Amino acid sequence: MQFTFSYTRRGIARSIALEAANVADATSLGYIRAGSVIDNVRCEPAVRWTFDNTSMIVVVGHNPENADVTNPTGAIHGVLNFVRAYNDHGDTRELAVTSGSLDPMLAAMTLADRLNRRMSAGKLPVGFDLWPAGRPIYGSHAYVEYGAADDLAIEERERDDERWARIGG
Repeated sequence: MQFTFSYTRRGIARSIALEAANVADATSLGYIRAGSVIDNVRCEPAVRWTFDNTSMIVVVGHNPENADVTNPTGAIHGVLNFVRAYNDHGDTRELAVTSGSLDPMLAAMTLADRLNRRMSAGKLPVGFDLWPAGRPIYGSHAYVEYGAADDLAIEERERDDERWARIGG
């Protein structure tokens, strides 16, 4: 992951974007000369992420006794609360939030608030690179760059579902 290092050396403010997580890595990789006097080092991610909470209705199970014409598999639906991270480019990452003691929506709101404060301090969440990627924000640069293949596939699947519903398939 790329980070921006801001520091002063001999009273001159400098900034460098690196593929290193800390000053020791930057020195060992040769980005910063070993033995350099570096004061006020600040390491922050080059990409700024913002966190918010959201939810969606998902299938949480199946019960054949609930099956009917409109629900042939007997799907049981529930609400999934999660924290969504997004950046200015339009990329998103999502982390599902469950809680045994708090309301899951409240837990997601609290976690999003904590992650925004952590990001303000220039720190990404622990394990952030393991968060699954979400769909790009509609109309963003990422949406245009990555193409609308996912949306087109979903629309095609919905058209097939409607066609099969009309002909009784």
